[in-house]
Amino acid sequence: MSFVVGDWVWQRISPRKYITRCKLSLIAQLVSQFELALPPTALQPYKDHFHPHRIREENAESRLKRHAGSPCQAVNIVPLERQVIEAEMLDKWDFCLRRLFVLKSKPLKNAIPHLCPGSRILLKAVTNPDLPDNKRIDVRKIVRDMTIEDWVVLVNAFDQWPFAPEDLAITDTLNEDRRS
Repeated sequence: MSFVVGDWVWQRISPRKYITRCKLSLIAQLVSQFELALPPTALQPYKDHFHPHRIREENAESRLKRHAGSPCQAVNIVPLERQVIEAEMLDKWDFCLRRLFVLKSKPLKNAIPHLCPGSRILLKAVTNPDLPDNKRIDVRKIVRDMTIEDWVVLVNAFDQWPFAPEDLAITDTLNEDRRS
């Protein structure tokens, strides 16, 4: 698949930018290989390649530059033949990534209690000395610096935890309260 994405999206999925690493970055790495299809300058200047070409001045200094006129990148994305995230585990991956990337600059040992009530016990599961080295996580590691292998270990521990929440959906409690 080929896409034209905003430069800000490319910066988030690019594995070279750990400071901007987020849930999107990790999902992209878990499910695909991706690369720039063209040199970054090939789509510049914006007005020669895209419409609308008007740049709203009040957004010109936007930190993420998500408006018309912002630099774009042409990207090729090839889905991995063997997916790391199995279909039946998608909700658990989404839940863990969503909840822990909120605290992406914190060490895992400080972020994991925010996963759900009682989740601190997962630290024992992922640091168990009886496990092989590649099945253990250094819980001092910053969430955004965790490797794919670290995430696999963590999500599998979450999946095997008998007290993991069953409802992993994002809910809008404010709107639910208004409807009642």
